[in-house]
Amino acid sequence: MTNAEIIQAAFRALESDNALNMAPYLADDFVWHGNLPRDLSKENFLNLAITFKRAFPDFIFGLKIVKESSRDVIKATMQPVGTHTGKFVLPGLTPVAPTGTVVALPRQVLIFTLRDDKISRLELEVASGGGLEDLLAHLGVEVSEEWLANLFWGEK
Repeated sequence: MTNAEIIQAAFRALESDNALNMAPYLADDFVWHGNLPRDLSKENFLNLAITFKRAFPDFIFGLKIVKESSRDVIKATMQPVGTHTGKFVLPGLTPVAPTGTVVALPRQVLIFTLRDDKISRLELEVASGGGLEDLLAHLGVEVSEEWLANLFWGEK
């Protein structure tokens, strides 16, 4: 598989009924960097993905590969959209009951770094209106910067 094919397969797995299907495509030391105040580990990234799939079962990313910047760095765009039909449960917030709201976030840029045929880093260049707090605002939920900073139990 080419690096672009690995990324596409990983996102098909992420959009599947079980977001854990993405795990084999991620390096053990995988890091997500982007729309949260701190980076996420592989475990916490997958936990967040599972949470999203439960709340937005039809959530799709609209991933498009833009270019391979180098052998191991790939740039892509995404424009996520999904319908809130499941309970959205995040630590420290009252669970958000299904609203039926269709959430469409703005187009955003992703930069993937691959190592040994696995994604080792995924960086999101957050577009205005594309953060987690923006998604929650679509559902009528406002969150503080403090809540965002502590979302994943003080992970370093």
